[in-house]
This record gives sequence, structure tokens and C-alpha cells, in this order.
Amino acid sequence: MSSGSRSKLKSSSSRSNISKTRVKETPSTEEPKRPQLAWQVLKEEVVKELSTLSVEAVAQRLTPVLSVLSEPEESLRAAAHLDYYVAGYWFARENDFTFEQISAFFTLLHTMLENLRVRKLSLVDNVKELQTHMLGVGVSDETSLKCFKPEHAMLTVKYITSALFQHYNLFEFLFTEQQETEILHSNVLVELPKEEGGHFHPPLEEAVTLDFYETRIAPKPPVEKVENVSEVTGSNGGEEGVSLLQLEGDDIKSIMEKMASETLTSYQDMVTKKLKSKEESILSKLAKIEKSF
Repeated sequence: MSSGSRSKLKSSSSRSNISKTRVKETPSTEEPKRPQLAWQVLKEEVVKELSTLSVEAVAQRLTPVLSVLSEPEESLRAAAHLDYYVAGYWFARENDFTFEQISAFFTLLHTMLENLRVRKLSLVDNVKELQTHMLGVGVSDETSLKCFKPEHAMLTVKYITSALFQHYNLFEFLFTEQQETEILHSNVLVELPKEEGGHFHPPLEEAVTLDFYETRIAPKPPVEKVENVSEVTGSNGGEEGVSLLQLEGDDIKSIMEKMASETLTSYQDMVTKKLKSKEESILSKLAKIEKSF
């Protein structure tokens, strides 16, 4: 074989080897699909329920959803933890995020804080992870924030920077240092007034006046039932009274007529005297008029 043919074979074999190595070294251009952040921490039904609640009600509703929170009324760490999530949710709600965007935004807040609290990531590493989530927003469908638009991505970055990254050292101190527990208690002796025959206690001097208490508050005394019918005495004052139940109908009628006649007689005498005096005054006036004519 000639030297020219040998050189051609070597060159062809070397080219084939180079092409093979190039094929092996060329990486795949397809990026793996990232899981969507929406509906991971806050489910759709929870987000819809939160949209109708006030700030205080949102805090109460998020406490059972986020299992890491416990006793926010007593623990400063739990209270700051809850405030971080409530403020973040309210920010997304005020900026008219959709339900899906609110859920994705909330999941991103949760991821950033858990990177600090559990994974102990530094500020630089946490910022890099935020950048990976923001890559391709509004451009590619392979991003984990597919529901976001570029303006939502800008708002999210600004909020996380101001709410978490600028206070990173403070949050690290909050989740690493143990909080001192101080329990304060005191014994208080309370003396209650005794009830005096009713449902209301005696009035206090600085509360209401006694007249107001007696007329409006104090219970009325029970009405005593009269068991015995009143006795009617006879004409003779010394005689023993007789009960009305022991009298007959005619006797009662005669007694009532006698009482009525005595009462009417006194009124009749009084009316007669007034009429007589009125008649005399009229007659005197008439006599004066006749003399004038």
C-alpha cells in the first residue's frame, strides 16, 4: 500500500474518532422540568377561604396550616414566625395576586425561610436559590413559577429582599438562640358579696344611686295572698265582726245599700249647700239689675 493511501486512512480514522468524542461530550439541551410551587403549602380551598378573612382571622387560620407554629401568644419565636407569613400573604393579596400566584408566592416565602431555619443556608446561597426560581419567569414554561408574570417576579424579589434578606442576621439569631422562659404568677383573693334574698347583689356606692337601684334593679317583694276575707262589723262597734262568707246574699245586699246611702247622703248634702249658695248669689245679682231699671 502506498504512503498516500495510508495517510488517507489515518486521517479518516482520526476524524471518525473526533466525531465520536464530540457526540459523547455534547450535553443534552433539554432542561429538567421543575415542580410548580403553587398549591404546595397552601391548597386552593385554603387560599379561597383566606381571601374573605381579616388580618386577625388569617393569623388564626394559618396557625394550624403551618405545623411549625406553636403557641404564638407565648413564644416570641412563634409570633415572629407567624407574622412573617401573615405579612407575606397580605402583601400578595393587596397586590391583586391570583389564588394560584398567592399560593406560589407563599410557597416561595416558606422555602426561603426554611432554608435559613432548617438547612442553615447562608445569605449568599439563599439568594442564589431565589435566582434559580426566578430564571425564565414570563419567558419559559419550565420555570417553577409558571403562573408568574415579570411584574409579579419583580414584586416578589423586592418583598423577600426587604422582609427576609435585609434582616437575615436577625432571623438567624431568632432561630438559633433559645428563648428564656419566665413565668410570672400571683395569688389574688377575691371576696364576693353575699346574696340577700334575691338574684342581685347590694348596689355599690360608686355604681348607681339607691333610688335607681330600688326602682329599676331591686327585685320586688312578693305579694302576700290574703287568705281571710275582711270582716264587716255591725252597727254596734263592740260586737264581734262577722265574715262575709257567713252572710247570705240579701244580708250582703242590705249592707252594701246602707254603705252606699251613707256615702251618697254626705255628697248630696254638700251638693245641696253649693247649689243653695249659687242660687242666692244669682238672686242677689237679679235684684240689683231690677233696681237699676
